[in-house]
Amino acid sequence: MRPAQLVAGRYLAAVSVTCFLWDCLLSVGDEFEYVWKKRQWSMSRICFLWIRYTTIVGLVWQAFVTSGLHSALSEPMQGGIGRCVNIDYTRDGGDSCVHRSEIICPLGAEAIHPNTAVDGVLRHVPRTLVGVWAFVSIFDFATVILIIVNALHQPYRQRFEVIERIKRDGILSFLIVFGEYSSEIPLWQDALKLTRTYPIVGLKGGIGPDGSRPLRYEINKFANPAHNPYAKDQLNLFLLALERIHAMSPTERLSWFQICGIHGEPYADWDNSRGGVESAAAQWRGYCTHSSILFPTWHRLYCALVEQAVHECMLQVLGEFPPAEQARLKPAVDHWRYPYWDWALVDEAHRIKVPELLRTPRTPVQRPSGLIETIDNPLYRYNFPVNPVTGTIDGINDVIEDDNQIVPFSRAPYTVRHPEMYNPELPFETQTTWSKGISDNDGVEASINNGEGQRPGGSQLVDEVLRLFGTMRRYPPFSNTRWIGDGSVNNYKSLEGVHNNVHVFIGGMTYGHMSENEVAAFDPIFWMHHGNVERQLSIFQALNPSDHESWPNDPWISGTLEPWFTGRKQVDAQGTWTRPAGAEETTESPLTPFHKDTEGTVYDSDGCRYINQFGYAFEELQDWLPRYWTDRKFNEPLFCEDIIKSLIDKYGWVLPKLPILLISLTSIRASYP
Repeated sequence: MRPAQLVAGRYLAAVSVTCFLWDCLLSVGDEFEYVWKKRQWSMSRICFLWIRYTTIVGLVWQAFVTSGLHSALSEPMQGGIGRCVNIDYTRDGGDSCVHRSEIICPLGAEAIHPNTAVDGVLRHVPRTLVGVWAFVSIFDFATVILIIVNALHQPYRQRFEVIERIKRDGILSFLIVFGEYSSEIPLWQDALKLTRTYPIVGLKGGIGPDGSRPLRYEINKFANPAHNPYAKDQLNLFLLALERIHAMSPTERLSWFQICGIHGEPYADWDNSRGGVESAAAQWRGYCTHSSILFPTWHRLYCALVEQAVHECMLQVLGEFPPAEQARLKPAVDHWRYPYWDWALVDEAHRIKVPELLRTPRTPVQRPSGLIETIDNPLYRYNFPVNPVTGTIDGINDVIEDDNQIVPFSRAPYTVRHPEMYNPELPFETQTTWSKGISDNDGVEASINNGEGQRPGGSQLVDEVLRLFGTMRRYPPFSNTRWIGDGSVNNYKSLEGVHNNVHVFIGGMTYGHMSENEVAAFDPIFWMHHGNVERQLSIFQALNPSDHESWPNDPWISGTLEPWFTGRKQVDAQGTWTRPAGAEETTESPLTPFHKDTEGTVYDSDGCRYINQFGYAFEELQDWLPRYWTDRKFNEPLFCEDIIKSLIDKYGWVLPKLPILLISLTSIRASYP
């Protein structure tokens, strides 16, 4: 489906063509009398014939080209490889779907992304044809001036008829050009961007004919060639793409500042999703959903958005490499997906470690020119756009905690983890963890292994992760901290609850950015953390499919299985930027500000239920492998058994302390028919 602006443009062009041809037919007699019968040529006659017949020739030529008969002009040139993104809007099963494909473009051609050139709706126009039409429209304007001067010297009748014909034909030919190619005019594109929304469609590169999808790797495996065949190239391109998106102007919709600002501050509208006034009753002013049954699905789309935006920057970086390198790197770009950090994995000493890639302030990269350069590590911190006049960050405010502790987020030029406690009595510049952006990742490791305050860490954190899969069967209590359950073992800890603890472990009780919802998303580690939360949601969905309604032999649950929350309602006590407190939430509640298309269609939880539509998978969820298929039938019990084995391999060292959990995990499919 085309955006409304393009549809209007095409209608304008069609109406103008009709009027133009009709005027030509009505005035053919006058044309013969006042133009062709005159032996003396004048400027007005030349202008008249130019406008009329170049427009007719242009219409015939366009029909010839767009019919496909003149494919030579519309095919990409041979030579260097660039990347273009084309989005095709189709309908699948009665629902509107968006399919994103990537095509080879000539080197030097503009890279088209969903946020540029009609936000992904690309109408391929031969450049020669655009040039002809542009020349015609410019000539139309010049002609209006020329004929007024020249026609004054003609007899009245001739002057009147020729001028009127030139005016009408000139205006109509201009409207044809404008209506047909308005989306190609840069200034008009900028105007259209104000009304188009950004479609989150996922990445489609690297998807195989068997349904195989590139993996979102755990960060340590992502950078390890023994696990990831594209490790070296993907890591380099990933760092360059992050560096680029961090450096984008904060006024750009797909900048790091704006995307991360969706979560909380600066509390502003994003992608035409209006808020503020409607959500005046909300206690929470960001878009993100917390203590909400929508928590998992909203953050699924959030992760898909940042993955797509970073990938677009990666395509831009790729286009700067020499043609031969572009061809070599293309598979690495196609198979790239945003990595995550599994913060429940331990080393040989059963200690959880912050990955080296996330704790190193500086890192080497290879530029497209081949130059090896050491840069500020974009996975270590984000450099805020500080206002040079005020010395603060526009839209970011200091926070006063419940203990009256002031947190200087408005002045901190970098994101920090586990900083020193800020002292307002001392000069800000002397408190280097805040003023210089120095994170204490050793402190993060201490908290995540030993706990922070009343939040258990180490083996208890791993225990909580296992219980998410071993004792949870119902989606509502699994999803968030506010669902009121029956007090059974199934409600031991929710996905959101475990997630909350890790936020505090990383930010610390000294209020680093990850400890505060308002600014947490700016820290690059946020996306590694939420990538793992998304993985846990996907595993839960795989272990609790929707096509089995009851588990009569399961000792831990009776009655109807609830793998999703269809028909369930939960009251949002906090509200959001676009939803007032007290609103009911269901699977059909809009997940603002995330859109399916450029027309403003907002996702709901049903619309993002399955990860395959976004083009990624996880190591535990490779459902396309031949071992799970026999005579085109999927062996779901074997698939779930392998998932459970993988979970026990990763986290099973705590199971001897939890025999009841071991029984629950190993018998999770005991009643499977």
